[in-house]
Amino acid sequence: MPREILFNEDEVLKKVVDLFWQKGYNGTSMQDLSSVSGLNRSSIYNSFGSKINLYKIALKRYQKTTESDFQKVLLESDNSKSALYLFFDKAVESAINNSHVKGCYIINSTVEMSLNNLIIKEVLENTQENLLHFLTTLILDAQKYGTINLEDTAPNYAYYLYTSLKGLQVSALLINNPLTLKHITRTILKVLD
Repeated sequence: MPREILFNEDEVLKKVVDLFWQKGYNGTSMQDLSSVSGLNRSSIYNSFGSKINLYKIALKRYQKTTESDFQKVLLESDNSKSALYLFFDKAVESAINNSHVKGCYIINSTVEMSLNNLIIKEVLENTQENLLHFLTTLILDAQKYGTINLEDTAPNYAYYLYTSLKGLQVSALLINNPLTLKHITRTILKVLD
């Protein structure tokens, strides 16, 4: 009877996310995955199928983490407009904390993989849709209560905030000044007043 190897999948995936985040898909070798996970190559293939499937699983895990962060923002805010401000503040904080090490995982993945792999592109599109839904819901609620103007639709504002956020996250790779980044976010959000 073959020996069953047990491991903590959540802990392995956390390490794998960090590795892919730092090195990207193409920069990560099977040896890297084996070293960081503590699993031999055959265990990785038996447990996750392939390197690309493991990458997909890692992206989905990260997506769940970001969705959890959305909920935290809602719980920490008094209203939808303040939730948008808090969301952008947390994005700036995250961008500063990760700029020297790895940048934004989703942006890195989008640039590296979205044109070359339809499976990964689908995961990234799903991540985008989840964030757009989150932003649209907040904007609709704030418009209902008159704290965000009605000069444009909630979906249009959501796309504007989404693209502004992604630009901010890329800019944070070179602008590592929290005050400057916070000023940029306030300028972005002024369009909603």
